[in-house]
Amino acid sequence: MRTTVIGLSAVLALGAAAQSLHAQESTSGARNQEITPLRGNLYQVRDGREHTVFLVTRDGIVVVDPLSRPAAMALKEELESRFPGVPVRYVVLTHHHADRTAGAGVFDAAQRVANRAFNEQLARSRRANEAEYRFVREVRDSFDTRRTIRIGDTSVQLVHVRSTHATDMTVVYFADERTLFAVAPPPVNATPFTFDGVRAGDAYAWIDTVVELQPERLMFDDGTTMEGAALQQLAEYLRTIRNGVLAAYERGSSLTETQATSPLAAQPAGPHSSASATHIAAVYRSLRLVRVELSARAITNYTSRNSSDACEGTWSICSAGGTVSGGTGSIAVTLGNRFGALAESTYSQQYWSSRARTGFQEETALRLSRTALLFRYGGPRPGRFSYLPVVGLSRTDGDVRGLSHVTGVLTPIGGYHLITDRTTRTGLTVGVDLLATTGGGFSISVPIRLTRINGKRPEHWPAMFDVQAGIGISVPVMRHVSMR
Repeated sequence: MRTTVIGLSAVLALGAAAQSLHAQESTSGARNQEITPLRGNLYQVRDGREHTVFLVTRDGIVVVDPLSRPAAMALKEELESRFPGVPVRYVVLTHHHADRTAGAGVFDAAQRVANRAFNEQLARSRRANEAEYRFVREVRDSFDTRRTIRIGDTSVQLVHVRSTHATDMTVVYFADERTLFAVAPPPVNATPFTFDGVRAGDAYAWIDTVVELQPERLMFDDGTTMEGAALQQLAEYLRTIRNGVLAAYERGSSLTETQATSPLAAQPAGPHSSASATHIAAVYRSLRLVRVELSARAITNYTSRNSSDACEGTWSICSAGGTVSGGTGSIAVTLGNRFGALAESTYSQQYWSSRARTGFQEETALRLSRTALLFRYGGPRPGRFSYLPVVGLSRTDGDVRGLSHVTGVLTPIGGYHLITDRTTRTGLTVGVDLLATTGGGFSISVPIRLTRINGKRPEHWPAMFDVQAGIGISVPVMRHVSMR
């Protein structure tokens, strides 16, 4: 009996709590919520300090970010009262944060749409704070970069944007109303513009993406608005900054030099120009430039002529080493204007060697080829001369073919004998690339290389040290610029 009474008391208490919670969530009059028309069939919802929007069409309603559960309950009652018989067909979620999405479950019959990263980011946030995200539901309808919802006689465009606030961020563009709604944008409304803790790359990507949509008006989650023409003006200003800074960066100019030769010098002052030095610094520090070049060069390769190593002993005649011609091809990858790497391959003509003493004559041809992985300090500077040191490891392959003649001794020791040998040695290569680069990135290059070959000298190699120099061209094949 006692157990039964306790159980009934518990059930009644839970029921009262649930009823109280439902009353708190569903009483719209108790909330500071206001609905006002914006343009055409687009409406703004203000709930405390949070703002969102919804669109009404003849075939249904599109709600963006229903906010908290109490806010969503209040909004649902208002929609049923103002637009009877018009269902909420879509709930668009700009990103996964609970303050914008917890109320989505209130519209349980609607189709929830978000960026493809929404569910993954939601799972991470739940692991960090399960209580805060207990009401946020996953979405089944997602998109990668763009999605158009067609409803009634209008369309709503969903576009994924880069954002420091959330990686799954979406902006919502209402085509007929020429109005764009965005949550946590870069501070584009500030005059002069400031990056204000937003990465330069994120700010540029956001602005470039939104400007493409050509909205006449923008509305943000804090209730502020902005004219599309003002955003276009800001985009053009920042584009000028970026292009000018990038050109200076590629020339190897320092930040101070770049600021001193502002890319805005030839333009009239605008609303953001007073902070141009700060903008230049932010862009300069965020740049990531990758360049790939292909090079072809004619070279001269020199090893010691008649070195003591090759000609030591009782030789009455010895001729080895000297100068031969050849060619080098390379591919270079440069990061920014400071560091790069080269994969280089060299193929040269043959070194002819001959040695003789009483009763023995020998003549050989040695062809050396080399591959090297070199690290280079600096990069080509368009319109300038560059001096770029290189250092790295190399592998030298020697292919020997020849003939020896032994006299005064019976066969098989005497007579003619073929000489064949193939030997590989590693080594260290240092040097410099001298580049005269045009504004388009093409270079006249003069490579100078010094290579010390490791290990014991193979018998028919003239020396373990050689020098290369040549001239050729370098052609840019890829240039990729990114901003952090």
